[in-house]
Amino acid sequence: MGLFDKIKGFIGDPEDEDDFEEEQEENMDFVSKATETPEQFAADNAKRSNKVVNIHATAQLQVVLVKPERFEDASAVADHLNAKRTVVLNLESANKDVARRILDFLSGVAYANDGQIKKVANCTYIITPYNVGIMGDLLDELENNGLYSNTASEDALLRARVEDAVRLCEIRSCPRFVGFLDERQQTVARAVLHHCRGVPFLFWGGYEDAERTLLGLFPSFQEPEPAGFPLLALGFSYRRDVGLTHRDFLGTLLSLGVKRETVGDIVCGPGLAVAYVQEELAAHFAASVEKVGGEGVKVLFPYEGELPGGREFEERRDTVASPRLDAVLKVMIGSSREEAARRIAAGLVSVNHAPCLSASAAVKEGDRVSVRGEGRFLVDALGPPTRKGRLFITVKKYR
Repeated sequence: MGLFDKIKGFIGDPEDEDDFEEEQEENMDFVSKATETPEQFAADNAKRSNKVVNIHATAQLQVVLVKPERFEDASAVADHLNAKRTVVLNLESANKDVARRILDFLSGVAYANDGQIKKVANCTYIITPYNVGIMGDLLDELENNGLYSNTASEDALLRARVEDAVRLCEIRSCPRFVGFLDERQQTVARAVLHHCRGVPFLFWGGYEDAERTLLGLFPSFQEPEPAGFPLLALGFSYRRDVGLTHRDFLGTLLSLGVKRETVGDIVCGPGLAVAYVQEELAAHFAASVEKVGGEGVKVLFPYEGELPGGREFEERRDTVASPRLDAVLKVMIGSSREEAARRIAAGLVSVNHAPCLSASAAVKEGDRVSVRGEGRFLVDALGPPTRKGRLFITVKKYR
């Protein structure tokens, strides 16, 4: 089993933050001596920055995975750090007090070696020697290989938000709303709601088949209805010969200092775009936006007209040997099957909004496949078989 395969299963599901982690996080962004002069500190930083290793450029970078349970295990971890090895430290198996002691001890070892320590998930840290850049090549490489991601932590936070909204809805007997949520987040929320039986809920994004939606939770005596959702549509009119895109509008709205969850779908067409936003920020957006992508726009608020155009697809047809994910992905992205398998193993592919690391996973009609850097696809038709036993397949790429 390769190094990256070992790391994939190493960073466990996040749990609620422990107090000791919060205390450590305040002191770990790291590592300057209290007695250093500014000149010494600058010199140390220069030394480190001049020796940052590009992870692609060396075959000697060693990454060690450790999961200590007792404080006595910390000495072995310290030996790895003294040997200039990068350590991925998972403390989820240690109790709170032991974990604090281990982290304090290893922070000191890293400090003595001019190293760095960074929290990358709940109970999980990466400790590097002085010659490895913790925020550059190392984390980029881990993330590109599907080994490190903030997704697990984000999902844990979302689960907590949904559970809290359910609780408040039941206590106060009034609707509660979460989001906007993308399709993956909706899947996470549905899993939480599956265990909260009897709670009426509805996902609504302003129109049928919206991709980003608010989650509405309602008291048992109230029927979920779209009319009660706190969202509004903003229209933006502009010259028809100007090719403004979804990215242009999203960038403009987010540049106003709001979070991504405040903006839902943005539907663009010739001369008109419609954005769904949280109701409390709609007036702020309407008053603040005058230009998008350098082009003047007129804000239509509130917008109550038709959506521009319709959803467009690029259709691709081919045959596959089997409904395996790597075979289907080959058709979708126009690559070799080996390249498709590599992207799956690297954690770049999601099926029905959930990451999939198995090249042999079966795909069926109606499945939605997302590929980082390539876009989103729909398996529109699979079959019938050809005379040679292959399968006809039709996939559609969202434009």
